[in-house]
Amino acid sequence: MFKAFCIAVAMVACLVATEDAHALELRVLDSAGLVRAVRVVKGAATAKITLEGKRPEGGSCVATNVDGLAAEKREPVSAQGVCLFKELPAGSWQVTIPGKVRWRVEIDE
Repeated sequence: MFKAFCIAVAMVACLVATEDAHALELRVLDSAGLVRAVRVVKGAATAKITLEGKRPEGGSCVATNVDGLAAEKREPVSAQGVCLFKELPAGSWQVTIPGKVRWRVEIDE
């Protein structure tokens, strides 16, 4: 009986490990390299950068893959002060924004 219990526990552990094996972290860093957001994702995600306070006219936000595995992405700042990076793969992304303003980030799958 104990042997069957151990086998069942091992099978459940393998299933849990397999499920998490496809989940990866998406990290968003600021220009100083400080982590601004982290989320576990199973595929590409959307990072919404919202500039707060007085923001520069126009311009664009740049996301550079710190891991060097993906190409740099550049998105314009909307009239509402938002940069939307769609289909951002897992990894560490350093975001540079136009001007010296506060900003926040939301990551959605």
